[in-house]
Amino acid sequence: VKLSSAAASVQMATFGLGFSRAAHVAIRTGATGALRSIATRRRPNGHAKKTKSCALKPFLDMEALAAGQRLAREATYGKEVASSVDTVISLYASHGCQDLETMRLTHAVSLKASAAEHALQAAELARNSGADDESTVAALLHDCGHLLAHAMPQLGWTPDRAMRHGLLGDMWLRQLGFSDTVISLIAHQGNARRYLCFKQQGYFNRMPQESKDAMLLFGGPMSADEAAVFEGAKGFHKTMWLKQICDDAAASPLLGLCEFEQHRPLLEAHLLEQRSAVGSAVAVPERF
Repeated sequence: VKLSSAAASVQMATFGLGFSRAAHVAIRTGATGALRSIATRRRPNGHAKKTKSCALKPFLDMEALAAGQRLAREATYGKEVASSVDTVISLYASHGCQDLETMRLTHAVSLKASAAEHALQAAELARNSGADDESTVAALLHDCGHLLAHAMPQLGWTPDRAMRHGLLGDMWLRQLGFSDTVISLIAHQGNARRYLCFKQQGYFNRMPQESKDAMLLFGGPMSADEAAVFEGAKGFHKTMWLKQICDDAAASPLLGLCEFEQHRPLLEAHLLEQRSAVGSAVAVPERF
C-alpha cells in the first residue's frame, strides 16, 4: 500500500469539511499512521506481515478517513470546545448547589436534590436506559436555564421568573454550539408537562401547588387540539422519554452526585461533532 499517497488522498477529501490548514497536517500524519497499522499484520513469531492492499483498500480508506477527520476536528476546534465545556462545568460548580426557586416551580415533585445532583442523576438514568449520547447530553443539561437565571438575576422581571429560564437556556446552548436536537428536547419540557397534565389527571393532582400555579403561566394543561398537534410533532416520543427520565430523577434523588467533570468527554465529543458539521457547510477555497 502506498501510504503517503493514500494519506494525501484522505487529506484532499477532507478539504471540503471546513477544517483549518493546520488541521490538514494532522490529517496527513494521522491517516498515514492508521494506514500503516492496518496494512501491517503480526505473525506468531513477531515478524510483520504485509497485507494485500487490494483486499484492504475499502477498509483502509474508511479507517484513514475516520482517523484524519478525528484529528482534524481536534486540531481545529479542540481549544474552542474545551472552553465551552469549561463554561458548562463552571456554571454547575458555581450555581448547581444553590437554592433555585424556579426549579421548584417547574417540577412535578418537590425536589430534594440540588440542581447539579438532579442533572447528574438524570444523565445516569438516561445512559442506563440505553440512550444515545445526544439524549444523554439533553438529560444532563435540561435545567441549565434555571442556573443561568440564578447567575443573572438582573435579567427579566419578577412575574416572568417561571418562564425566563427557557429562553436563557435556549440562547446559551446555541451560543455554546449544542445541537438542535439537544436544544429542542430541553425547550419542549414545558410542553411535555402541559401534555401530561392533559393526558393524566393524576399527574396534575400530584404536583405541588406552587408548580400548578406556575404552570398556568405556560398556558395550563393542553387542550385536546393542542395535544393532537404536539403528538404529531417531530421528536415527540423522545421529548416524552426525557420528561419521564427527569421526573424519575426528581422522584428518587441520589444525593452526593456532584462530579460534572466525569461528563467532559461526552460534552466535548458532542460539541466537536457539531463544529465539524457546521464546518462541512462552509465553502473552502481550492488554494491556500
